[in-house]
Amino acid sequence: MNSFKHISRQVITQSWQGRVRAEFRLALLAGLLVMFGDLSPLSAKEDLTLESRIKAAYILKFIPFMEWNADTPLPVDGVTIGVIGSTGIFSALEEFKNANAKVKINLVSLSSEDDLTRVHILFVDKALANHLPKLVAKLKDRPVLTIGESDNFVSKGGIIMFVKEAGKVKFEINVNAAKRAGLKISARVLKAARRVHN
Repeated sequence: MNSFKHISRQVITQSWQGRVRAEFRLALLAGLLVMFGDLSPLSAKEDLTLESRIKAAYILKFIPFMEWNADTPLPVDGVTIGVIGSTGIFSALEEFKNANAKVKINLVSLSSEDDLTRVHILFVDKALANHLPKLVAKLKDRPVLTIGESDNFVSKGGIIMFVKEAGKVKFEINVNAAKRAGLKISARVLKAARRVHN
C-alpha cells in the first residue's frame, strides 16, 4: 500500500512538472506570437535566425521570474542586458526589448575586457567558451544572471545554458551558481528547465 502511494505521488509529481513545463513553453510561444505576429517568415529575415529570436525571447521571458534581491524583485531603473560576441542575439533583443511592458530593457554590447558588473543579465556567445572562467571570476558572485550556449556552460560557473534537443531550444540551470550570485529563480522556471544542476 505504501509503495502504491509512493508511486502515485511520483506519477502526480511528474504530471505536474510536465504541465508546468508545457505552461511555461505556451507562455513563451504566446510571447513570441505577440512579438513577431507570425513565426513562419522569421528565418528569412536577414541576420536574425529563428534560433536567435527564440533565445532572445527566453532571455526576456526569464526577467519576471527572477529576483535580484528581496526588496526589489525587478531593478527600479530597468534591467540592463549585456551581450558578448553574439550579433544575432543582440539584434533580436534590440528588436524585441520594447515588447516587455513590465520593465524597461537597457541593452549593451560588451567585450570580455569591459566592466561586466554594471549589467543584470550577461549573455555569452559560444565562441567565447574559453573565456568563461575569466568572466565568472570578474563577476565575483555579483548579482548577474549569466546565460550562455556553449557546452558545459553551467558546469563552468554559468547560471543558464541553452541547449538544443530534437531541434528545439531548451535550457538548463545551475542553481548553486545562482545562489552564489544572490539571485532567486522562480520555481516555475526551474520546473520548466530541461535539467537543474545542484
